[in-house]
Amino acid sequence: MREDDKPIFRSRFVPWYDRGPLCAFLLAAMAVVAAFGATGAAVAWKNPLYIPYLWVPCLVTGLSGGVMISVLARLILRGRERDRAGRLP
Repeated sequence: MREDDKPIFRSRFVPWYDRGPLCAFLLAAMAVVAAFGATGAAVAWKNPLYIPYLWVPCLVTGLSGGVMISVLARLILRGRERDRAGRLP
C-alpha cells in the first residue's frame, strides 16, 4: 500500500527559529538595534566630523527595519493560515 503524499492530518513543520516566542524576541532585539542606529544617526548629524559616516547608522537602522518587516510578515501569514485551517467550510 502506497503512502499518501499529502495526508490531511499532517501539520506543517515549523523550524525552531520560526516559533512565536523567538520571533517576538527577534522583533524586540531589532527594535533595540533600530533605536541604536537612529540615535547614532542623530549624533552623526549633529557633529560635522561624523557626517561622512552617517551611512553606517542609517544602514543599521534600515537593515533592522527590514528584518522586523520580514518577521512581522511571516507571523501575519502564519496567523492567517492558522485561521483558515480552523474554520469550517
